[in-house]
Amino acid sequence: EYDVSKELPYLCSNLYEKQNVLSLYTSLTTYPFEAIFLEPGRQVKHINRIYKDNALSPAINKLFNSIKICPECIKEDMQTYGEPYMHRAHQLSGVCICHKHKTGLKQFIGIKGHACAYNLDDYTDVEYESCFQKEYEEYSRYCQKLLEANTGGSSYALKDIIFNCLKDKGYSADNQYASFVNDFNNGIGKLFIGDISKYLKITLISAKYLDAFNTVIILMFLMPDVNQLISRLNN
Repeated sequence: EYDVSKELPYLCSNLYEKQNVLSLYTSLTTYPFEAIFLEPGRQVKHINRIYKDNALSPAINKLFNSIKICPECIKEDMQTYGEPYMHRAHQLSGVCICHKHKTGLKQFIGIKGHACAYNLDDYTDVEYESCFQKEYEEYSRYCQKLLEANTGGSSYALKDIIFNCLKDKGYSADNQYASFVNDFNNGIGKLFIGDISKYLKITLISAKYLDAFNTVIILMFLMPDVNQLISRLNN
């Protein structure tokens, strides 16, 4: 578990230029992306943990539990800043390729607490199917833009957006979205994990938390231009 939220109030209180704790949290973590897939109640639990860590009522979803790096970004950071940094976009759910360099990411497997030494011997390649390199690159770029947009929104908003898009594109629920499933599986849907029909009929209706990877894959098919999604979330 990697959790910087507990120390943010202390950090903000000791900065020369005072910072808003919540603004700092959203700018330093993956929360703006991961929160989109949570229902409002779970979002509140995450935010509350910044100000008060309640052991009796902990957050029910961690933002991420491993560290991923891009070797090329490490080199650039060293040249630019004199030391490397963790990049938020590399930590997003399902991201296995750097959106900037299009190189595979590496995941920390060393002794806990030593990730920031950036010793590549302590990292291993993040596994993904290389035959879908282009699709994973597109996924990484899509997620990175969603993160930077900091739109707000929730799983409820995403559900409405997806079902409205299906309707707008002429995909009917009368045949259990059979035509959509066919088109989707012949495209980027090859990356989808699980049964897309079940996801549409059950998960998108009843689940409070949406799997980020699968949901983004659906959104990429329905709205290839991520700016269209960002606009809808902002509205």
